[in-house]
Amino acid sequence: MVTAETAIAAVAAVAVFALLLGGIEFIVGNTRASQTAGAAARQVARGDSRESVTANVGRAIPGASVDIRDAGGLTEVRVDAPLTLPFGPRVTVSATSRVRREGAEW
Repeated sequence: MVTAETAIAAVAAVAVFALLLGGIEFIVGNTRASQTAGAAARQVARGDSRESVTANVGRAIPGASVDIRDAGGLTEVRVDAPLTLPFGPRVTVSATSRVRREGAEW
């Protein structure tokens, strides 16, 4: 009986560890997308070309897609990044950042 209980406990411990590892990976991926979106928005607001910004995002997060929009003196950048969780599915994390364009008035 002790052997069966130990086996079940070991499987449960591995499952909990996998969930924790996946959660940490998700948080890191989300933070990376958020920081990349903020940097990209600042680049666009500074006047960098959209092609340059898209290339920089692609170098920071391979496979990420970028959506850049301008509205009322604000630049909005959305980054969608693919993320493969350990022992789990492939998900997409998204982050949006808005900054005021340089020289724009409120």
